[in-house]
Amino acid sequence: MNANFEVRCDLDVGIVRCTFGGFLTDSESRDVVGQVTNAMLAVRRRHGRVLSFFDSRPAAVFSADTIAALTELRSMYQPQDRTAVLVATGLRKFQATRNASDYTRIFLSEEEAMNWLRNGDDAPGRQ
Repeated sequence: MNANFEVRCDLDVGIVRCTFGGFLTDSESRDVVGQVTNAMLAVRRRHGRVLSFFDSRPAAVFSADTIAALTELRSMYQPQDRTAVLVATGLRKFQATRNASDYTRIFLSEEEAMNWLRNGDDAPGRQ
C-alpha cells in the first residue's frame, strides 16, 4: 500500500475498492488510475459488471491534475457498472458531485454507499 492510496479488488464479490489517504502527486494519480483500471478489467472478466467504491474521507483536496487523471476512468464504465464515492463532509459531497458521472453516486455514509452498490436501491446519492 502506498501511504496516500490503496487499491483492493475483491473478485468474489466484484468490488474494486480504492481508499485515499493524503495528497496525491501526479505520479501517484497515474498509479491509482493504472491499478484501478487493472482491477476493473479483472472484475469485468469475472462478473460482467464493475462495482467501484472510492473512500476519499481521509484524503486531502485533490489537485486539478489528480481529478483529470481520475476522470479518465469514466471511459471504462458501462451502463451496468456503479461507483460509490464516500466523502467526509457536505462540502466535499458538493465538490465530488460536480465531477461525478452518470454511474456515480456520492455518499456521507459507508453503509448507504455499500447498500446502493450491492442492491441498487434509491439510497441518497448524487441528488
